[in-house]
Amino acid sequence: MHAYAFKDPVFFAINDAEKVATGGALGQFCITCHSPIGPITGATEGLFDPGSLPAVLQAGVSCDVCHTMRPNRAGSFERADERGARLLLEPGDNKFGPMDQVVENTFHQSVQDHLYDQSEVCLPCHNLAVRGAPLETTFDEWTDSPFSVMGQECQDCHMPEYSGEAATGGPMRDNLHHHFFTGVDVAMTPFPDRDAQKARVEALLRESATLLVAVPGSAAPGETIAVQANVFNDKTGHSLPSGTTFERQMWLEIVVTDAAGDTVYVSGDRDANGDLRDRHSEIDPNGDADLTLWTATIRDASGDEEVTIFRATSIEARLIRAGDTDGGTYRVAVPAAAAGSLHLSVRLLFRPFAPYILRARGVGSLQPENPIFEMAAYPADVSVVP
Repeated sequence: MHAYAFKDPVFFAINDAEKVATGGALGQFCITCHSPIGPITGATEGLFDPGSLPAVLQAGVSCDVCHTMRPNRAGSFERADERGARLLLEPGDNKFGPMDQVVENTFHQSVQDHLYDQSEVCLPCHNLAVRGAPLETTFDEWTDSPFSVMGQECQDCHMPEYSGEAATGGPMRDNLHHHFFTGVDVAMTPFPDRDAQKARVEALLRESATLLVAVPGSAAPGETIAVQANVFNDKTGHSLPSGTTFERQMWLEIVVTDAAGDTVYVSGDRDANGDLRDRHSEIDPNGDADLTLWTATIRDASGDEEVTIFRATSIEARLIRAGDTDGGTYRVAVPAAAAGSLHLSVRLLFRPFAPYILRARGVGSLQPENPIFEMAAYPADVSVVP
């Protein structure tokens, strides 16, 4: 997604609309993260055609961006704010990284810097406060997590180690790091490695949390049973979800069917637009009173939700912090005529974007490319006993 950052139509839809909404005050706020070389060179000021920019800018968060990043005079990386990412790049022949015993080559000089082994190198674009409002807090979430205390860095999960050659013809090494940077976003338009990327996201999400479900083994016709479903964030070094939480959705889907396959109870299903049946559903607003949803809402000073992070002044979030548990209780009425058994399906689901957000940004046509990932599932049967 680093390579996709300045090709993503969702990004450009939001950026272009916000330019208009702010009368140009947006400037290069978004671009400082999505193509950091652009603001530094001045090539992305004002109106521009992305396709006509130099290749190094179209590459988004390229190899050069990360491997020319330098700390400030205090030896640390700076946080993003209302001015955008505070990246300090040092263009030139030197490329910085943690590798030792580097092999000399004709392309660039390799300078060892073990800051690249640490989570702080991710800070500039993965933690954002605008006018004091903490709108993206992934780095802070990691800092407050058990993972930070145990010395487990962002790179350990998002750049897993492998053995091989760092470059063609180079020596075999045991501690190389994959540069897929797998997170939860996916390319929504044709892009190299797209299918494999989606598979990596799915695998990562399946190893992100533990689903805990308590359900009675039997029930009588006409009885109301309680199903308790909790999500334990025991495997992730930050909150779930994280990042642009005001776009993401993680929720519980509960479906109960009788012996004939008819639906007895459902929560967490979607309407015909693909939206959850919460207040944002245009078809069945607030139709799912039991919905358990983890997401966030940003607002401006007037309370308007139709804003981007550039104009937002507050955020309300329901997230699961690292090491914490959250969930819901679902009361299911057993039909009076029920017999045999009821089948229960509990699933923890996630998607990068809420469909109503894509429609609001003018890219609703991309909704079919906005996958729903199953993070965990728990099937069970409840015997119906007179």
